[in-house]
Amino acid sequence: MTTPFDEEQEEDTKQTEEQFLLEPTQTKNGARFVMVNTHLDYQHRSQDLTALCLYDFVSHFHKKLIDKSDRRLIKSVNESEGERLDTEGTKMNERYTFESAHPQASSHIVIKHTNPVVPVLVGPQIPRQEREEARERYSRALLTLFVPWRSVHDLCALNQTWTEALEVQKPLISPVSLKIIENIQLLHECKHDRDEHLRQVLVEAQSDNSIDPVLI
Repeated sequence: MTTPFDEEQEEDTKQTEEQFLLEPTQTKNGARFVMVNTHLDYQHRSQDLTALCLYDFVSHFHKKLIDKSDRRLIKSVNESEGERLDTEGTKMNERYTFESAHPQASSHIVIKHTNPVVPVLVGPQIPRQEREEARERYSRALLTLFVPWRSVHDLCALNQTWTEALEVQKPLISPVSLKIIENIQLLHECKHDRDEHLRQVLVEAQSDNSIDPVLI
């Protein structure tokens, strides 16, 4: 029989498991379907986007199917490394090829949004900074979102904790990203204050609803 603790642990595992989408790609043998996600898109981004953190990548770029106009541009680049396509003199947004290791490198490219979007984080939320029991998870989340990486080793060494790694990598976090982190913490504080206010209202309401025996 599954205990309540096991059920809670299982739910946490489901939330943190990496999710994939089944999408089409084009190969020499024809069309087929591959498993992809934002992690792979970011990990195998163009070398020209190496300095971009995951949050900024999702905010400023999206993936699109290669069309005829893109193919003409791709002929002049080294597809294996992932490069910026030459769109100078056109009305096209910035475009980049994927590294060849990406499952859709031959069928898709990365294109810049006309206007940046605000990424929506799916899954477990970033914990509060002051929660000691969640400090490692907090540090890992900030490193993953706001420090450029291609593998976990770019973020945290084998002999480091995530908290230690965050202290080392903090200089790599841009001022804009630091402001976003500050706003995330502020949102936590607002939610905490709201919950405290609601609790107080409920306590007062329960007190007001007490029955006066004299009136019965």
